[in-house]
Amino acid sequence: MKESSKRYDVFAQIGREAILPGAPSLVEPEPPAEAQVPWLLPTIRQVPALESPTLDQDLAFFQQGLDELRNQYRPFLADYAPPSAMTRPKQAIEQWSFRYQQEDDGGHFAKVLEGQGEWERVTLPDFRGPTGGDGRWTGYYRSQFVFHRDPDRRVHLIFDGVDYRCRVYLNQRCLGSHEGFFGAFSFDVTDWILEHNTLLVEIENDFPMMGVDGTRLDGDKIYAATGPGWNDPEVGWHHCPPGAGIYQSVWIEERAEVYVDEMLLRPNLDESALEALVEVAFSGDQVIDGVSLALTVFAMNFVAGVNPSTQVECPYLGPGRNDIPMPDARRWEPNTPYLYGVRVHVKLAGRIIDEKTEHFGMRKFHMDETALPKGTLYLNNQPIILRGANEMGHLQQCLMQGNIDQLVDDILIAKYAHLNFICTTQRPLQREIYDYFDRLGMLNQCDLPLFGVVRRPQVSEVLRQTVEMERLVRNHPSTIMISFINILQ
Repeated sequence: MKESSKRYDVFAQIGREAILPGAPSLVEPEPPAEAQVPWLLPTIRQVPALESPTLDQDLAFFQQGLDELRNQYRPFLADYAPPSAMTRPKQAIEQWSFRYQQEDDGGHFAKVLEGQGEWERVTLPDFRGPTGGDGRWTGYYRSQFVFHRDPDRRVHLIFDGVDYRCRVYLNQRCLGSHEGFFGAFSFDVTDWILEHNTLLVEIENDFPMMGVDGTRLDGDKIYAATGPGWNDPEVGWHHCPPGAGIYQSVWIEERAEVYVDEMLLRPNLDESALEALVEVAFSGDQVIDGVSLALTVFAMNFVAGVNPSTQVECPYLGPGRNDIPMPDARRWEPNTPYLYGVRVHVKLAGRIIDEKTEHFGMRKFHMDETALPKGTLYLNNQPIILRGANEMGHLQQCLMQGNIDQLVDDILIAKYAHLNFICTTQRPLQREIYDYFDRLGMLNQCDLPLFGVVRRPQVSEVLRQTVEMERLVRNHPSTIMISFINILQ
């Protein structure tokens, strides 16, 4: 990988090519002739040169500005959600062993399930780079853990994100598979969980569809050009090679048989209302009657008087929508990112059996498609100009290293540079990063990781991952744009 990376740089090649066929070459413009204004000539005088600040003075000035931003946005990092009436017991699975596939593993997979071979100890998150020179490899993560379950609740095994293809085995039983690197997925393991458990995750990394070393070795990995990187100063610190691993959290969670799976929250700023769509899942094997929902809306990161809330009762489950009035709601703005929360209670015969909370912001973002010239952008019905830059992996590393203070500072430093917009280039990020974008008022664009081409066998998989991306970012007020493919011309 190191030698091939030195031989060919696909992005340097893009830069050397013409933007469009037949486009004129760049020319150096001639400087304009000096304007002669006779009546100004007598006033011209020599202006003394300004003394440049020292590095220490620059650093002190920068630190003062950053401290002011920290103080400005610290209140919006607070959480004023009311106490929970029902929690889902959770147990994180952080300690694992890892090894790459060996030549005889394919014919003797039972050896892998039993933990034979030489393994290295790893702690999640774990992300590692291409091997064998090109990036296609298979590896195994294995963890043993003790779990004491509540017999009255269902047990779910949840993955926040695994890169790239994976198959999951619990106590030598295959639970299922997943493809992608940013979508969360889960399995109901109630019938297979024991007190002493062995969990194995088989991971396959592949060549990306944009190829390796330009057009060589095209693969089926839906991956464009950015990643968190890994600890290799020659290759791993570069954001483009397609690494892989369990780079997000894994945990066991106990839930009721009927539980809230997802919510879609659609603020309607013009009508001062919120539309809430709640996806309720059922994981049992017996029909349950008498289930209802109760929705509560409250101020999330600010105090609204005595923090009043709005409640909506849904006496039955089924298709429909919940319209919640939001009179005099505070708007989500980059300088004042006020957030509200929606808490859904699932009730059985009037008793709360499950609870889920999501946040949202009362904001509207749209583009003018009627006036000429078309294309003016509006935030909360006011024109806005986006000033931004691409994000290339450092925010992901902050989260993976548990350095939340640095994550907050990195976003605030972008604000200090007068940016109000970040493009998370061709890679949906961890959901926690979007949470901090929301709380710090940083607008962002989320890209599906496609660059230039989609291989025909992967079209249906691309569409499936598009749904995963929408579910990841759709409730975040900071996400104002999405894109589906970066096309080279």
